[in-house]
Amino acid sequence: MERIDEIITEFNKRATARKNEPGTENYNWSVEENGTKYVLPYKTIKRVLFSNISQKELIDIPHSARLQYRLMLLEPVIKATVNYVKGTILVIYNNTGSGNQKEKMSRDEIVEFLGTQSVHVDPAAVNERDYDYYSEFFKYTFEPQRVRETAPYGIKMEEWKRIRPEYEAKTEEQFAKKMESFHEWQGEYATEHPDILKEYAAAAAAAPAKKGGLFGGKKKSKASAGGGHWFHGL
Repeated sequence: MERIDEIITEFNKRATARKNEPGTENYNWSVEENGTKYVLPYKTIKRVLFSNISQKELIDIPHSARLQYRLMLLEPVIKATVNYVKGTILVIYNNTGSGNQKEKMSRDEIVEFLGTQSVHVDPAAVNERDYDYYSEFFKYTFEPQRVRETAPYGIKMEEWKRIRPEYEAKTEEQFAKKMESFHEWQGEYATEHPDILKEYAAAAAAAPAKKGGLFGGKKKSKASAGGGHWFHGL
């Protein structure tokens, strides 16, 4: 374990030494959204995918998880995914020459680090590209509803967009029927148990005519997460 700590520390020392490499003096990348200015630590960085990784070298899923954790301990690494089943390693990292004032490392150093973990890379199975930190990472993190919209399990996104209005309308209808049944039960319960609901016994006869049932329960609106039906604790 001490050996691993020493290796990670050594790589991080190299990365830290490149924080203010030539060309970073005037780095000031920012974006503006809804009148608010956000200063971002990165602009364009790198995404590299190593394929055809030997499962014998990854050993098993727990060992792959530990390798992923160790990659994340490297300061320039923003995201790392080690997939034992597919034999792939995905690393999003701040590369040398990126122009920002953060810790940096080269792809060769990632390969070197993997080598210290007994994982060897096939040069012919390396796919690297530029990675836009703002559009591919920042917005993905802070605008999850728009970016991460997914279809229910077993339904393709194109089909979900087509059937969603009908599905939601049917769900609303089913919910309304359930609540109507619940309100009827509320009225019957109050009528049959006047000793338990003394304060509501007088209103039991008028319950069917009262909108929302005896206790005025109503469907929870989207605008009020704390609304809904109450019955317990009377």
